[in-house]
Amino acid sequence: EECEPSVGSRLHAVDACTPCKFYRGRRGCKDGVHCQFCHHKHEELTYSGIRRLMRKKGLERQQALYEDSAPSVFESPPPPHTSASVS
Repeated sequence: EECEPSVGSRLHAVDACTPCKFYRGRRGCKDGVHCQFCHHKHEELTYSGIRRLMRKKGLERQQALYEDSAPSVFESPPPPHTSASVS
């Protein structure tokens, strides 16, 4: 069976791709060559394994986006509020 290469298939050779869960299905992948996921065969993964991997990578992407937008813990804190002391 011939593989229709996709954008996501570029990282297949270095084992850094995420398999497309639709490509091997009855309807196939609607995104075709523009799909962000790999269309090469991943025999070691079941369909549930592919879904788990996609979820894990999605959560990692969300975490990375959160860390990029969250304020750094190493930023200096605001100056302390000083109040006039009453004697």
